[in-house]
Amino acid sequence: MSKLFKLKEWLTVPDAARHLSIAFGEDVSEADVLRLALDGRLKLSVNFVNHALARCGKIVPIDDAEYKEVPSLDGKGTVRLYGGVVLYTDGEKTHVVKLEEMVQLAGIYDLPMIGGERLDIEHKYQMLTNGVEVSLVNMDGAFVEGKNGVVCQLLSSNDDNEFYAGSLAQLEKLNKHIVNNNIGAAEADKLVNRHKEDRKEFLEQKKSRPASESYEPAGSLPDDSVLVVRTNALREMETKIKVRNTTRLDSKGIQQDWDKSSLTDYFLFDYWDVDNAFDVLVGLDYYHDPEKAINEHSPVPLDFMAFMKASMDGNDGNLSAELTLIEMRLNVDRLRKFWLAGDNDAERYSPSFFIEWSLSKHFRPEWLDWAIERGLYMPKQKTVTDKPLQSLPDYSTKWLEIQQAAIAQFFNPRRNPDAKKDEVIEWINTQAANAKLGESNNIASTIFTIIKPENHDPKKKRVEPKQGQ
Repeated sequence: MSKLFKLKEWLTVPDAARHLSIAFGEDVSEADVLRLALDGRLKLSVNFVNHALARCGKIVPIDDAEYKEVPSLDGKGTVRLYGGVVLYTDGEKTHVVKLEEMVQLAGIYDLPMIGGERLDIEHKYQMLTNGVEVSLVNMDGAFVEGKNGVVCQLLSSNDDNEFYAGSLAQLEKLNKHIVNNNIGAAEADKLVNRHKEDRKEFLEQKKSRPASESYEPAGSLPDDSVLVVRTNALREMETKIKVRNTTRLDSKGIQQDWDKSSLTDYFLFDYWDVDNAFDVLVGLDYYHDPEKAINEHSPVPLDFMAFMKASMDGNDGNLSAELTLIEMRLNVDRLRKFWLAGDNDAERYSPSFFIEWSLSKHFRPEWLDWAIERGLYMPKQKTVTDKPLQSLPDYSTKWLEIQQAAIAQFFNPRRNPDAKKDEVIEWINTQAANAKLGESNNIASTIFTIIKPENHDPKKKRVEPKQGQ
């Protein structure tokens, strides 16, 4: 990772492709970057170089959105009219964006991939890969995402719409029609004069109505905008994809093959440094990427392909990998606290010493059975323990405190019906902001998945058994 990369907040798509090619050791094209974004593996952003007009608002779950019941067209029932733009997921209404007054956007905004912006990226991808023409249209327009969950619907002037009589876009199309079809001078003058009359009426109507009515949802991103990728989005994806091959499951459900991991090399070392030892004990590899480790102290899994496969196997696998990484890093901090509380003076010890020390703290490495089978470690009698981490001394972080508070807030006692996922995530993010941890939808969503009941259902009340039954 170059020093310049660390200083940059974003890269253009071509630069992002070059960076990923170096990081992964294989060719990554601009089309690959767009495909990763379309598949939800990489957050794509846009830089509004010359600013852009939009209407912004908060996105709310469909169940919490305001609406009016009106008679249906056939008179046989009613339909709901929501006070904003309705968003769909897999054909179902899921969210509503209540848009406010027009604002001007400048700088970097993320692409939520919920409207015309997704079609725009799909079109660019198909063009780069000599694919098919994208003929779909999203009537709600293109959207971008700002801070604190604000979503903005991009706007374009009616003057840029060729279907408005008298618009400049229509004049541009007319001139092309005249040139391409060799229209004679007399007929051309007739067409241009007709447009002049339409133009007068167009401008009169524009003056007579509010400025907001001269704009409509933009079908795509502005031509003078630039697609970019935030460097923190690249880092996040790299930690999920930089991995190696795998064959068997460990207790966390992530496939790992310790024979192909860096662990084999570690057991050839006569001594382990203290900080490195904590990483190895929990299954992280400090040595695999020296520059990253030294500059960021951000070790990666010993068997990388295990985490690659878990990240790629759909939402459940992705969540499993993320939860495991979070647990690993918490365990490193936990072991370090135990170490600092002791009286160990040396800066390095043998692998056997660290294994026996971790077992004395009721921490059993996932790879221990493998090491014993390979003859790399010979356990002392009555040393190995299968006690879970929960039996360790009390330990807490601000995130764990927020997790416990969320359980008390929503699930103990449990509401009936259950609290909605978005409500819980928003509450967690608020608590995180108050604790100066910063909001993180990924962590908040992970905590929600951990604490929610197995039969979680916010749409209907549970039938509670009566006393004595």
